[in-house]
Amino acid sequence: MKINVNLLSKVEEKLEDKLESENPNMDLEVSIYEDDDKKKSKKR
Repeated sequence: MKINVNLLSKVEEKLEDKLESENPNMDLEVSIYEDDDKKKSKKR
């Protein structure tokens, strides 16, 4: 499971970099989604 989580986080980082390079205004929305994911994972 840890390996899968690490791979997923790397993919998310690349996706964030792509979004930021295409549209810097997306940064805030990406951060909000990250927080939501962390809350969901904590509840599990």
